[in-house]
Amino acid sequence: MNALNKLYSKFHGSYFAFIGVGIAVISTTVAINSLYLVYPKIDLLSLWMSDLGASPCGTFFNISIIFSSIFLFLFILYYTRFLSKSNGSEVLIRLTLIFGFLSCFGLFLIGLFPVKYIGEASIEHSFAALIYWIGSLLFWLFLGILELKNPKISNRQSIIALITCFFWIFFLLYLVLILMFPILDSSKFPQWLVHIILVISLTEHGLYCRKKDKNLNFKS
Repeated sequence: MNALNKLYSKFHGSYFAFIGVGIAVISTTVAINSLYLVYPKIDLLSLWMSDLGASPCGTFFNISIIFSSIFLFLFILYYTRFLSKSNGSEVLIRLTLIFGFLSCFGLFLIGLFPVKYIGEASIEHSFAALIYWIGSLLFWLFLGILELKNPKISNRQSIIALITCFFWIFFLLYLVLILMFPILDSSKFPQWLVHIILVISLTEHGLYCRKKDKNLNFKS
């Protein structure tokens, strides 16, 4: 923990949100472009995002996802400690941190056990994705509740977190509907949409944390 305190005393925790999101966006963009170079007529929305791991730049994409998950967890850890300093509920903070860890751990495993062929996911990869999806939904749900109950945190933050949670619910419902109506599997738009919302929400939370918490002391 002392090592983390030293890290946070030198680099504000919000930077890790920007770095994590930046790595994910850049690697995704590179992987998409490399895919279009080989398959110029491919329908991107017909692919799962994990299929980018099987693109010509798939190795770069998968390694980047691993690093992104680490930086994002460093931000989540910092942000929950920031909320703790703002008199947030310790029980909710622990639950939020646990689900935040599961989300990032699932993302880490997705990069560690990537898709090798487009449209073909291993059992390990599918299990990692499930951890990531459920962990993300519960993280944003509990974060939204935690922010809503904290009088020192803007209600806007809880609204953004709960909207993000809503999109995760929408995505998971879409997965259930695929099992009932396989024709819906032709488009993966809900997954791309929820990750666009995720990028916006993480960036906004990083900016809010940076603005409101410039002098949080982690020296002890």
